[in-house]
Formats: sequence, structure tokens, C-alpha cells
Amino acid sequence: MDFRGIESVVARHTPDLDALSQDWLGLAANPLHYLSDENKMAALADQAGYYEMLEPMYEIAKEHLKTIAEGKTTLEEFQAWYADARQKALKKIGESVHKARKSNAQLRADFEVLDAKDRSDLTKIEQKKRNDLEFIAKELVETLRIEAYKHANKIQSQERRFTTEQEREKIRASLTERRQQLAAKLRYGTRSLPGSEQQPVSIPVQMSEGRRQGFGSTFGGWGGRFGQMWSRFKRGMAG
Repeated sequence: MDFRGIESVVARHTPDLDALSQDWLGLAANPLHYLSDENKMAALADQAGYYEMLEPMYEIAKEHLKTIAEGKTTLEEFQAWYADARQKALKKIGESVHKARKSNAQLRADFEVLDAKDRSDLTKIEQKKRNDLEFIAKELVETLRIEAYKHANKIQSQERRFTTEQEREKIRASLTERRQQLAAKLRYGTRSLPGSEQQPVSIPVQMSEGRRQGFGSTFGGWGGRFGQMWSRFKRGMAG
């Protein structure tokens, strides 16, 4: 039968309820909607039958759904705990890695600084060694130069002394020879000299009359011979 011509006054005042009922419950706003159509009544009966069939299974389903809900909750809580535990572990590991990397970087920096200081110290030591060796070499060269100068002066001094000694020896030899010649002249006269000719020598002796008489009377004429020898000696010294 078609009851759609019947109108409900109350149904006019429930537009929001009708919309939400249709959306959430799947039920029409006007119950005559079902009563006026056999097929819709049959569908409604089928739907009611489904709910009747579900009724005895609710308790069982509740237990299962409760287990599922609690299990799901526990699972999600466990998953959250697992995530938190991993986050904390990863954070600690990250901090440890950070400390390790920082320590490693600090060690590298320290070693680079130590290496630079080491190379600097070795360079300074090497330079000081070179300076010392150069100073020693210069000092040695200067010492050798001074020693060579002293040795040369010593040689020159020895040569000068040797030359002086030779000259002195020549002078001594010449004087000796001269003395010998003079002695020979005094003793033998000019006849003692090789190549000399005998010439009469007259030596005037300026003496007072009294002294000449005194020599003659005292030494028997020796005064005249002494005057001749003295004249020869003077000529030998002059020659």
C-alpha cells in the first residue's frame, strides 16, 4: 500500500535529526517510507534479522574486540616505547659518536700542532747547528790564517836573521882578514902582501930635539925604526 500521502507534523521539525539519522543510522526520516513499499519493508526486515543474528555473537565479539583493542593499544604502546627506547639509544650513541669524533678531531689537531712544533724545533736546531758549524769554520779559517801569518813572519824573521848572520859573518871574515893583513904589515911590512912592491918608506917623526936625542941615546936608534913601522901601519889602515 502507498502511505506516502500521509504527512507527519513532527517530522517537519526534525530536519537536522533526519539528516544525521540517515547518515549515521541509515534510517529514513519518515517511517512511512518503509511502510509504503514492500521491497523496502523486506530490506528493513532483512536488516533487522541481521541484527537479531548478531545479538548472540555480541558477547563473543566483545571479548574478541576487547582483546583486539587492548592488544592494539598494547602494541601501539609497545611501539611507542620501542621508538622512545630507540630514540634514547640513538641519542646516546650519537652523543658517544660526537664525543668520539670530537676526541678524534682534537687528537688530530693536537698532533698537527705537535708536528708543527716538532718541525719548528728541528729547523731551529738544524739552523743553530749550521750557524755553529759556520762559526767554527770561520774561526778555524781565521786561526789558520793567523797561524800561517805567524809562520810566514817566523820564516821571514829566520831568513832575516840568517841574512844578518851571513852579513855579520862576512863582516867578521872581512875584519879578520883585515886584522891579519894589518898584523902582517906590522910584522913584515908591505912585503907580506901579495903583489906588493918594496919601496923605501920615509916616516917623518915630529919630535923635539931633546926627545929625539933621548930615544937615540936610550934605545940605540930604536926610535927611528918605530917611526917607520907606525907610518906603515897608517898606510895599511888607509889602504
